[in-house]
Amino acid sequence: MVAPTSPVPLWVGGNSAAAVQRAALLGDGWHPLWMPDRTYALARTRILETRKAAGLTEAFTFSYSCSATKILFESPQGWPPPRARAPRGSEFRYAPEPWVDGDNRPRLVGTPDQVIADLRLLEVAGVEHVTLRFGSTDIRDLERFVEEIRPAFA
Repeated sequence: MVAPTSPVPLWVGGNSAAAVQRAALLGDGWHPLWMPDRTYALARTRILETRKAAGLTEAFTFSYSCSATKILFESPQGWPPPRARAPRGSEFRYAPEPWVDGDNRPRLVGTPDQVIADLRLLEVAGVEHVTLRFGSTDIRDLERFVEEIRPAFA
């Protein structure tokens, strides 16, 4: 058996108010599923205030789990409205509504400039760690991300 040599951080997931509270009081970090940047920033503030009120001063990580990530060569026009959340009682109800821009473009799907702008919104909201979902075994999107997007955050 391999045992860790230091404590393993516990990041608490979830988008609900109860999940935010659990993350603040019981976790070492928060890792919600995709949500709008403004909603994230408000929840981040609640976590910091809750931790301060509870006298918790240990390091805390603010993470973000993206929905689909796709790097496009040009942005198509006429995005359809996003699908509604799964109905109550569905095993997929945990997934929040998609985060889209004003033209219904799914955030983190777009040209390198669009994806950089989306990531900047998360950066301003206080996100420190992002998990991307390329959803393919084809590594070309990841390669383009590393070459065309990551340098903007170096």
